[in-house]
Amino acid sequence: MGNAVNWLISQGVDVISHSVVWFNAGPYDGTGTICDMVTNARNNGIVWVQAAGNQAEKHYQGTFNADSFGYHLFNPPEGNINSLLPGTINVGDPITVYLSWDDWTNVDQDYDLYLRRWNGSTEEWDLVASSTDFQTGQPGHTPSEEIYTVASQSGTYGILIRKYNSTRNVYLEVYSVYNDFSTVVVASSSLAIPADSASALTVGATYWSNDNLESFSSLGPPNGSGGTGEGGSIKPDLVGPDGVQTTTPFPYNPFYGTSAATPHIAGAAAQVLDRYPAYTPSQVQSYLESHAIDLGDSGQDNL
Repeated sequence: MGNAVNWLISQGVDVISHSVVWFNAGPYDGTGTICDMVTNARNNGIVWVQAAGNQAEKHYQGTFNADSFGYHLFNPPEGNINSLLPGTINVGDPITVYLSWDDWTNVDQDYDLYLRRWNGSTEEWDLVASSTDFQTGQPGHTPSEEIYTVASQSGTYGILIRKYNSTRNVYLEVYSVYNDFSTVVVASSSLAIPADSASALTVGATYWSNDNLESFSSLGPPNGSGGTGEGGSIKPDLVGPDGVQTTTPFPYNPFYGTSAATPHIAGAAAQVLDRYPAYTPSQVQSYLESHAIDLGDSGQDNL
């Protein structure tokens, strides 16, 4: 990724349209390796147009709150499992979940992530997969866990988070890739990396025919001090249309998501630069924002 950015800089590229996102690559506050690459591009005169992500219904955040077994209570006083949608996940369906927490400096607070399936016959949640990496402050450790698997049986699945070895209740960030959360969803601050970067022109998605915000379009703000999503800048910066027709086959015709919206804004940025070739990235962004239609509440907002 870094090599690609450096090559684009060397080629004198003016606009990058980037419909790729990462999870567990930083604290979602605009810092980290991937966000540094975006800043590098912006500092070299490139307008970086970035998809916000499609995680508004696939995101949870909150301070760890332990039950009597050391598991996090998503829904106190009893809900220590955050179920995944749809209610029945079929055999062969992928399940990917990312967990991280606000300990990116010391990395000595240890938490674990579990995936379980409801066993209707004995009315229990059977263990399906787990991520139990150590976080002991050693080099190479990150405050993160992740599960990648496919459903071996059809059924209801859910995640649990357990405190393994920690001196404080950390602030949790959880992202699902394929499945919405059922028990508790937190749409706020659901930006994927590097949509949280201040150097990115971050783009959300609205349906092309009515300009309604897509329910899945990730929302701001980026995480602020303490990782609570407060005190950060407003994101996304703009929204663009999705559900559009393309010349490629299904599932990209029609093409949904912030990945579809982003190229529209990148094209608009290129048109601004064609008219005003001396504009800096900041001037291009300001032009687009000042000439956009103001949807929802008056002024910029995190939708």
